[in-house]
Amino acid sequence: MPGLVAKKSFEMHLTAIACVSKQVAEAGMQKAVKEMRTTYNARKNQPMDIAVSCDRTWARRGFQSLYGMVSGIQVDTGKLVDYEMKREVCFKCQANKDLDPTSQEYIEWMETHAPECSANFKKSSKAMDRIFPPIFSLGVPWTPST
Repeated sequence: MPGLVAKKSFEMHLTAIACVSKQVAEAGMQKAVKEMRTTYNARKNQPMDIAVSCDRTWARRGFQSLYGMVSGIQVDTGKLVDYEMKREVCFKCQANKDLDPTSQEYIEWMETHAPECSANFKKSSKAMDRIFPPIFSLGVPWTPST
């Protein structure tokens, strides 16, 4: 039986799989939006009057979660048209929390890290609940039904 995979090797493969998975998901959502635009004869930036079911989920029950996600599924086709992730924590920031924020080392690290930081929400998960559903990123303008 082969030995265990080294942690660094495992993390590299996990990162590669995550990257490819995201690319495949985004390509599928863009294809679904394009199909909807064709079906509804809508131009690229023209809003469409479509029914979208939004569902949100949390990594933990209650208002204790550090991660939240919402998805938008077009009702007629059942295809995912967009999703949004909100994170209250970044593990790389956590790993460097002992650095002095005024030190040159921290400033240089933050300059390279800031564009890729995964923490994109600084409030509580209860507050996160109020902002969903988001304005989706794939160009499907919408408004909640009443």
